[in-house]
Amino acid sequence: MDSKTIMTLVITAFLIINLVIGMQAGRGVKTVEDYAIGKKKWSSGALVMTYLATVIGDAYIYIIPEYIFTGGVAILIAELCFPISHLFYAYVLSKKIKNFVGCISAGDILNKLYGKKAQMIYGVMAPIYGLVVCGFQTYSIGVCINKFLGIEIFYSLLVGGIILVLYTILGGIKSVVATDIFQFLALSFCMIIIAILAILKAGGPLAVIYQIPKEHLSFFNDSRVFMYISMFVIVGVLQSGVNDPARMQRMLMAGESQIKFKNVFKKVALFEVIMLIVLSFTTYSCYILYPKSNPKEVIFTLSENLFNSGNFMNYLVCVGFISVFLSTGDSFLQSASVSFYNDFIINTSYISKKNLSPNKQLLLIRFGTLFLGILSIIFASVHGPQVRVDYVLGILAPTITAPLLLGILGLKRSSKSFWTSFISGGGICILLLSFASPLQPFAVILGMLFSFLVFLLFK
Repeated sequence: MDSKTIMTLVITAFLIINLVIGMQAGRGVKTVEDYAIGKKKWSSGALVMTYLATVIGDAYIYIIPEYIFTGGVAILIAELCFPISHLFYAYVLSKKIKNFVGCISAGDILNKLYGKKAQMIYGVMAPIYGLVVCGFQTYSIGVCINKFLGIEIFYSLLVGGIILVLYTILGGIKSVVATDIFQFLALSFCMIIIAILAILKAGGPLAVIYQIPKEHLSFFNDSRVFMYISMFVIVGVLQSGVNDPARMQRMLMAGESQIKFKNVFKKVALFEVIMLIVLSFTTYSCYILYPKSNPKEVIFTLSENLFNSGNFMNYLVCVGFISVFLSTGDSFLQSASVSFYNDFIINTSYISKKNLSPNKQLLLIRFGTLFLGILSIIFASVHGPQVRVDYVLGILAPTITAPLLLGILGLKRSSKSFWTSFISGGGICILLLSFASPLQPFAVILGMLFSFLVFLLFK
């Protein structure tokens, strides 16, 4: 049996195993709450792994290695905004999130703070954000399978996308968490093996450090420095992550236990720092060993050169890569469908939750998941690699972050302050993104700053 056939069987088996795990874990889901965040008390370990599996997406395979390879350590400093943000969750939000026990989405929190209309607008925007992110990950699954098997990207992403959508529909968050844990272990193993072998081949950790170009050690030598500063402020200072449907869902899954919430996000922050260190050593090992590599394919270059096509490790690396994309895609699809149902559909005048039995409610949210899943696959096949990140961020960051974050912290104003903040922040962002100008790259951060300012000024 040739190596390509074995690889095909390995990938097929891996996708089927994910489907089986998801279907098995999702058995017994009987209510929307169970589908959304699960009725059971999640362990800290499960929450840490599902959260990390959710946030470790295609950026760790493509974007961060590329920016390190071409620009140096500046991106690593910028990426510290994420562990800083998670420490903020651990030490600040942990004291406040207990006030929102019973909520199953950020939309529920907005309803509690500013009323139903605020919840409904989130119920429109969050699903769009979620299906776009899911589409990115589905497209990446297609690229990954194409790299290893040569199958056309469209058919590869179609197979991966269908598996992802199926187990998410059937079991909701229980299926997603179970598969996330499995995928997290696979992706962690993959990244560790590649890192160890690449570093050893490059001469060891000290040899890698000594061979880092001096110009790579300066933050301001990277032409993307202002983008990095903007990212750091958006995520690390203004805390844009709170508006993310998948991240907020994990916070609500921690329940009212402040200790558990705090411990989960301290561990998340620590793991992210470790991941950045490992990724930097891995990337510079590639820089030393294969200096003419395509910067956009650093991790793929290492896997191709460290393992020959028939090596057993090559098969494990392949499923590790797919795990990265599956684990983020399913989380955003599921959280988007929860928001679509809970924050929008049942708040319309056409459908009343009171008139629906638990079974019909569950059927409705599953149809919503199917609908968004189909849209994400279509998006992946048509627009996957083409949508600008600032347009995606512009959906929620400049509109929702300020009223949601400040409301959670107890600085609640009125529904008027919500809408003035929402419209002004979103308006500034859209205006700057619509016209070519020196300020266009800063559209999201300027929209967010304006939104915070307006919210605090208008009562």
